[in-house]
Amino acid sequence: MIIKSTRIRATARSMTQIVRHLLDKPDENEVIHLIRGSRADVRMAFDDARDFGRKNAAAHFILASQEKLDPRQVRDAIAMIGEEFGFSRDDVKLCVRHQKSRHDGESWNQHFHLLVQMVNPENGRVMDMSHSYARQEKIERIFEVKNGLRLLKGRHNRAVTDPTIRDRLAGLQDATGSSRRAGI
Repeated sequence: MIIKSTRIRATARSMTQIVRHLLDKPDENEVIHLIRGSRADVRMAFDDARDFGRKNAAAHFILASQEKLDPRQVRDAIAMIGEEFGFSRDDVKLCVRHQKSRHDGESWNQHFHLLVQMVNPENGRVMDMSHSYARQEKIERIFEVKNGLRLLKGRHNRAVTDPTIRDRLAGLQDATGSSRRAGI
């Protein structure tokens, strides 16, 4: 499994672009399925960021897997991301499933997008996205082990502290002692 994230700036243009990307591009995706949230929810998140003078309004997480995941596994992965980055279900302003054919013909044809409010509307505090690559890879490896998926190489596997999982990851290191992340 792979998790990627980007911060979305608190501008009207950025809001329009991300919503269009997630909801309005049927030519790029065979299926676009809105699971949770709305355009109005996204607008409120951007308004909150603007009201508190914050640079970023939302975090955009992408969840993709080469292997098919069932709905329970997807919910579990999203919960793990939320726990690691400190957001709740209510902070997810859009959750979207995209389906499209993969170039290799073997990978699972679905991936998920989460648009998460970064600014707490009550106190203006911003979600901590520091060290996101390492934190995301930690979630990925734990999820892969927990669900019996193929373990992928990653640059930040050292972020995994569970000794059982670390032992399994040791075999993924290349001859130089580093590891490379597999892409989808």
